[in-house]
Amino acid sequence: LQNLDVFFAIDRAGLVGADGETHHGIYDISFMRVLPNIVIMTPSNEKEMLMMLNTGLNHRGPCAIRYPRGNTQVNNITMTDNELAIGKSQIMFKGQKIAVLVFGQLIRDVAEISKKLSMTLVDMRFVKPLDKDIIDELSTTHEHLITIEDNVITGGAGSSVNEYLVERGYEITITNFGIPDRIVSHGNQDELYAEIGLDKKSLEFKINEIYNRITKNKKVVD
Repeated sequence: LQNLDVFFAIDRAGLVGADGETHHGIYDISFMRVLPNIVIMTPSNEKEMLMMLNTGLNHRGPCAIRYPRGNTQVNNITMTDNELAIGKSQIMFKGQKIAVLVFGQLIRDVAEISKKLSMTLVDMRFVKPLDKDIIDELSTTHEHLITIEDNVITGGAGSSVNEYLVERGYEITITNFGIPDRIVSHGNQDELYAEIGLDKKSLEFKINEIYNRITKNKKVVD
């Protein structure tokens, strides 16, 4: 209500495995994004996380950053004072027909398949405010959107994209990948992501299915 300069640094985003089912960080996007004025950031790597920390510390108003449990993917992390433009995504590479919009760390698991199938891959970076400009662009230049997140699908980042598409009257089809609406058990992180179909192998299989369906339908129409 007071729009105070509060910065929430939320660790253990996604499935945390050994900490048990009560510690999974899979609901925060859903309950935070309903709050007016809040900024929610989802870094895809260590460098982006540092820039988001700088962004959050200097932002006027409530802000949150969510990041996973685990080790970094690089040996050396270069410190930076750089910040990010609030609510702006980054296109990793441009393709056609299908655009993959990723919120957070799972982008590394779909980079290879996206490039292989010539799909557009977008690091969304912000759940709120959503980059509506990029969604406007992709909805008029592509045939299908895919959202990926390590939060529950219900009320999550993908849901915010769905809501915007309906609001604008876009007729493009969309598929949301995320945590299913059930309790995810205790276990190894890699095993749990595989169990719910969010590991690299499962994501590649699902994306291939969508790609094959769309390209097949396109050939039939032609």
